[in-house]
Amino acid sequence: MNTTQFKRTFLLAAVLGAGAMTITPNSARADDATTQESSDGVKSNVIIPLDGATVTDAQGRKFTLSGSLHVTAFAKRQQDGVFIKAHVNAQGISVTAPDGTVFRAVGAINFQARTEPDGATFKAVANIGLIGAGQAPNFRLHVNLRGSVDQNGKVTFTRDTVELR
Repeated sequence: MNTTQFKRTFLLAAVLGAGAMTITPNSARADDATTQESSDGVKSNVIIPLDGATVTDAQGRKFTLSGSLHVTAFAKRQQDGVFIKAHVNAQGISVTAPDGTVFRAVGAINFQARTEPDGATFKAVANIGLIGAGQAPNFRLHVNLRGSVDQNGKVTFTRDTVELR
């Protein structure tokens, strides 16, 4: 498997892994969300609690989360499309491994997309770290994606960088 195939496979695994996350029923409470409309567009601000949520990895191990995600988003009509911008950052998130090891999750994800009649362009940057307690190792994930989606739904990456350290 060459480097590009590895990156795409890792990215797919990360997306599938995120999709495997089970958020507890109290995931986003209405009192934690605000939306403002103006001539500039629509702004949204929400806190998503993760207390008790679990993530299951490819080996079937369950990791328990606590803390929350702070999500801000903005959308605005532009000419024949829409401009969307979102920012997600960790707030006091800890991850407890099945063996009891605790990691502190830090970092942020930024996303921008622009839709047009013939498709869309996007860019996303994620810098996420897991800081291990005591002798536990630290991990860092950096993802930088740029690409487009044509009117038939075909995704093309014009830049993709995935680093795991």
